Amino acid sequence: MLPHMAFTSFVLVLPVGYYPENPDSTIFIIGVHGGYGQGASVIRDCSGRALHAEGSSYFDVSGSAYITVPPGSRSPFLMGLRGGYWKSKAAYATSHSSGYPEYIYTYGRSPEYTISFSYFNPSINYETRYIGMGIGYMSANIPFLFEDLLDRECERPDDIPISAHLRLGNLDKLHFATSFAENTPLISGGSFIDIGVGYPSGHYTRMFSGLSVGFYDQIGFVQQIRFKLNRTLDTDITVRLGEAGGVFEGSLSSGLTYRFGAIRR
Repeated sequence: MLPHMAFTSFVLVLPVGYYPENPDSTIFIIGVHGGYGQGASVIRDCSGRALHAEGSSYFDVSGSAYITVPPGSRSPFLMGLRGGYWKSKAAYATSHSSGYPEYIYTYGRSPEYTISFSYFNPSINYETRYIGMGIGYMSANIPFLFEDLLDRECERPDDIPISAHLRLGNLDKLHFATSFAENTPLISGGSFIDIGVGYPSGHYTRMFSGLSVGFYDQIGFVQQIRFKLNRTLDTDITVRLGEAGGVFEGSLSSGLTYRFGAIRR
């Protein structure tokens, strides 16, 4: 059901879309988002060929807020704060061997157990019409791959505790954009890294199309959209599509973004 739902949603949103909001006429922005998806645990041979895979579904939610610095000014600097929660009843792919000296392998699924994490992410951002960039602090030690979350006996080194983004070009036209650990929600909103192009699609929509890297076993395609409902309220939709070892890896998320205090420029 999940691959079918994600594919259908992706087809429906192709004519419309968006990436991040242009902050030039906004003092304060808040957003609430939620999503659902599936990651994969994959067993491979020495050549990297997938032998067996198991999928585990998850859901995540997030909130975000941005304000100009100083508040109410026309400054290009914005302070941001994101936070979120992720949870999954997950299992990993297993293998067992027998029949020495000619080993016969059988594959299966481990017992499921609940795993979760939460995070907050303050940031400072510089946003103008033709360039945008930002850097922030990520509070949680979240592994870069879903597989590492499943291995409870593995002692992971600390991940880089930062978030960042870069935009080159006018948001109202074709532009390049990439981000690290800034999607909302963090995982179903596009995962750790996305890189691609943003572009308008009609008067009321903007789009971002690109690649999604991290958390999932394989690179996937991400489509993010924003549709302007009125002068202050937007709705966001993100679809992530991918596959690993024959198992669907992807997500569908949505949310609302509200803008306060338009500034005439």
